[in-house]
Amino acid sequence: ESSRAHTVLAVVSSQFEWNWPAADEYFERAIALDPNDATAYQWRAESYCFRRQFDRCAADLREALALDPLSPMLDTAQGLPARFSGQTDRARRIFEDALRRHPTFALAELELGFIDSAEGRWADAIEHYERARPALGPILAGAPLGVAYARAGRPEDARRILDDLTRLSATQYVPPIAFAHQAMGIGDHELALVWLERALVVHDDFITQMSVDHHYRELHDDPRFRSMM
Repeated sequence: ESSRAHTVLAVVSSQFEWNWPAADEYFERAIALDPNDATAYQWRAESYCFRRQFDRCAADLREALALDPLSPMLDTAQGLPARFSGQTDRARRIFEDALRRHPTFALAELELGFIDSAEGRWADAIEHYERARPALGPILAGAPLGVAYARAGRPEDARRILDDLTRLSATQYVPPIAFAHQAMGIGDHELALVWLERALVVHDDFITQMSVDHHYRELHDDPRFRSMM
């Protein structure tokens, strides 16, 4: 039996099929087959965070880093439980430390952008996103950058991001969540809900982060959003 195959099946079960019990079983089997697979612990940790099981998420991330202590990804990921649970000060310290240790690691820049965005520090968020975008591309870094541009009072730049995503969607898959982000940036909650519904229909894997994504805090009291969650 392949440990990595079980890990991949766990991710498919959780992020595409939303079958969390099956995912937990696959992760458990993967780790039993190879207790030294840091990736299995990392991906299981993320699945715990998306379900707001932050203590279990943190424990698995510590285990993953112990198995692969030189990994910039796992070093940076230690801040995810704090970010997803709203502990922005703690998350910022972890991400800044990771960036100091790995100064060219774009995901650490992206995570700091998320923290600044969550705190409404739009100019700082823009700086981080712009530094991350060349490595991470127009979706992963570009979509949150569009939100930050809109909230910082730079509508032309925000429109440029939206246009880029729209053009890109003509030739490749662009997650509906990316467009939901743009709608939240301009405060159009109705349009954001339309795109979130689309994300549910196509089983966009980013939708699993919806309950912990700070971009949607303004929707938390909306019964339609709660129903989606």
